[in-house]
Amino acid sequence: MCMEGRPFKPFLHLEDLRKQDIGIDRLLDSNGQEIRDTDGILGLLHSFYKDLYSISELSPTTDQIQQFLGCVPSLLRIRSDTSALILPITEQEVLSTIKCL
Repeated sequence: MCMEGRPFKPFLHLEDLRKQDIGIDRLLDSNGQEIRDTDGILGLLHSFYKDLYSISELSPTTDQIQQFLGCVPSLLRIRSDTSALILPITEQEVLSTIKCL
């Protein structure tokens, strides 16, 4: 019944092993080079997330916007949707909504 007894020792050892393997100790950069130091890993993660969330590559061109707008009706056709609106949806409203996504 004592926690310090021999039967619990293997379980405590397994718990210690589990605690040791919870961190990132190395990453591969875009060149396949292994990075092991903390500053290198942090820099690699920073540049990865900076590139992941950058919007420069995702900005739509005018042609893409016009192609998309060709599929969007300029008026709502269902009376329940239009009851809350005074005016039809404008092209400028659709463009500003798309650019905010």
